[in-house]
Amino acid sequence: MTITVDSITIPWFDVLIVNDFSLMDSTFMAQLHFWFWIMEYRTEYFEHRNFTIVNNELTRENYLAKHELERKNKLLKNFSGLVIKLNPGEKRYLKKFFTSIGYEMLNDNEYRAPDHFTFLLKNRDPGDHNSIESIRFETSENFSGTRTIKISDHVIITIEGNRGQIYFE
Repeated sequence: MTITVDSITIPWFDVLIVNDFSLMDSTFMAQLHFWFWIMEYRTEYFEHRNFTIVNNELTRENYLAKHELERKNKLLKNFSGLVIKLNPGEKRYLKKFFTSIGYEMLNDNEYRAPDHFTFLLKNRDPGDHNSIESIRFETSENFSGTRTIKISDHVIITIEGNRGQIYFE
């Protein structure tokens, strides 16, 4: 992918779209309730935006460093994990995929990416078409006790200490 900034076209990021039927068995793909894609920023984009590159690594931390002042007093500091409900075939596929790309296996159903973002894989009940159970996050403040915020009948946020989760029901 490219981006045009001030009439200059810059290589922006490389992408792998995992729901591309040419990459996988179409019968398997028809049974999936989740899709994902992977992107990796290009060095040219980091250089154009004057983002720091350390040891040839284009990190999320270096990307976000330029926005520290804007984010300074925000309650939500960082998204830290995803809890996904999967059928047995999806679960086998994702475990094999995470292993093949070098994610650390924390236990049989939990994996950690190099940037410490975690993926917890749970079983999805038959008839349940929702794949995302919750999104984990870190806060910039430390809260005493547990706080529960009901956003709607289907979205609830809990916060305890400096961590929280957004639940989708």
